[in-house]
Amino acid sequence: MQLPEYIENAEIIKYQAPTVDRPDRFPFNLMEPQMFERFCCDLVNYIMSYKLHCSIFNVLPIGTIGQKQYGADIFVENNERAKTTYSLYEVKRVKNYNVSDYKKTVSRFLDNYEKWALPIDKFTLLVAEDISAETIVLWKQEAKKLSKIKIEYEIVPISQLNIWVRDFPELIYKYFHEAWVESFWGEAALWHIKKYGIFRFEESASWVGYVNIEKEIYEDFFSYKNSHVRIQGFLPSKSKNSLNCIVEFRNGKFSHVMTTLNGKQLLERYFIGCEIPMEESEHPYLIKNVTNECDTFFL
Repeated sequence: MQLPEYIENAEIIKYQAPTVDRPDRFPFNLMEPQMFERFCCDLVNYIMSYKLHCSIFNVLPIGTIGQKQYGADIFVENNERAKTTYSLYEVKRVKNYNVSDYKKTVSRFLDNYEKWALPIDKFTLLVAEDISAETIVLWKQEAKKLSKIKIEYEIVPISQLNIWVRDFPELIYKYFHEAWVESFWGEAALWHIKKYGIFRFEESASWVGYVNIEKEIYEDFFSYKNSHVRIQGFLPSKSKNSLNCIVEFRNGKFSHVMTTLNGKQLLERYFIGCEIPMEESEHPYLIKNVTNECDTFFL
């Protein structure tokens, strides 16, 4: 997910602890506007990436001088169909967001629709306020203009945001005091997040300071590491068949989980026929290099 610099570099200021023993909802309407904006970016990213398996295409700044927003703050690329489509979101964390404001939002989007030059199929408004069902029906009368250009529209009030976020306690932990996590998901959830990190944010659980994919091959030693797994082992050679391998997983869900495979396990599973003499039979785990005249092989 690509965030504008002023959001990406902003320090996350967590909302204060609840003032009641058993809160029944999250006060998104009381968050700092910039924090609510960033929260919505993460929430949409979570829903698309982990529930619908789509990917965030881009996140545009909100209210930044010199940026052409064209009436949207987040737009999501959907590649599930043969033709790529886009869903656009606008974030509103203002007091007394009324029908007049809503009309302006729809009008601004329609006025700039052609400037997007993208196949847009849905427009969603995220509002940090309570909106009655009657008001939503009234507002959607105005939004019928969107249906004329075959765009689905949705209004998401604070009550719906509260429902969406129930699947993501780690997201609340990121933006709210930890007491909120304990109130809604219990002590066990809070303990797990503190111990294993915030899964999906790719926080380090095993090797700190990871930057890029690393790969190393030196004689019979092999090492490979990416953001989630590290594999180290000694491969077999013509002169010896001894080998071993260790696999280590890294993220908040599989913290410090390691498994080892000994030579017998590796041979039986991946290197069948390694003890057969080279001149007698083709080794199934070796591929001969046919680009030159030398007898060289690849694993």
